[in-house]
Amino acid sequence: MRHIQLAIILFSIITTTCALGFNGKLVNIPERVSDIPKDVTTSAKIPNIQNLAYRTRVDLYSLNDSKDTKSFKPQRALVDKNNNFIFEGLNEGEYQLIVNSYDVTFHNNIYRIKVGDDEIIAFENPLGYDSYNTSSATKIDHDKPLQLRYKETKQFYERSGGTLVDMAMNSPFGFIFKNRMYTILFTVCLAIMAAPYVLQWINPELAAELNEAKVQMSNERQGGESARRGAMGQEIPIEKIESNQNYARSGKISKRRP
Repeated sequence: MRHIQLAIILFSIITTTCALGFNGKLVNIPERVSDIPKDVTTSAKIPNIQNLAYRTRVDLYSLNDSKDTKSFKPQRALVDKNNNFIFEGLNEGEYQLIVNSYDVTFHNNIYRIKVGDDEIIAFENPLGYDSYNTSSATKIDHDKPLQLRYKETKQFYERSGGTLVDMAMNSPFGFIFKNRMYTILFTVCLAIMAAPYVLQWINPELAAELNEAKVQMSNERQGGESARRGAMGQEIPIEKIESNQNYARSGKISKRRP
């Protein structure tokens, strides 16, 4: 029994000493969120923006177990005030690292971690891709931490200052201004409709000439249509009369026959 116990103790010591670990660091994280709108009232629920590190969740999922025994219960690491986190005691195999923050986003927050005999390699594994990026291999350890670069601050508030732009965007015609092509077409139509009225103020003489030309064109068009109708009125009735007379005669003859 003693030999078995010693063997178990030695095995556990060897496995713990052989297990590897790595450090991670959140880079360029701002000290506070400074982009909160000025019109937020004091009664609004504002999150605690001073503790960015404590609202960052770092989970490491093991991909070594079989599908039947996977519990998907991750190892979780805490982020300290210097935006550092650490994982220790990792056995050989593959892991999935997911870092989520309530306040900020990262350029890449999902990594595939491969733990070997004596080294750990991290690969970028963006969301939505079937496989990880093999060209992004980075060797990491306690001395060379995995760096997650800050991208932008998350916004949870909508600015509603009551300006004309906000009123236009929130109106039933807001879809026009949200689409560039619709906005261009709408502007061109307004310009065409307003051009005659604007021209009367800018150049009244040119506006009068355009009105005279428009009236002349409409008169010519009406004169041409009336002449065409008159010509059709002189020719068509004669033909109709002759055809009607022939049709009436044929009808009378057919009726007289027994």
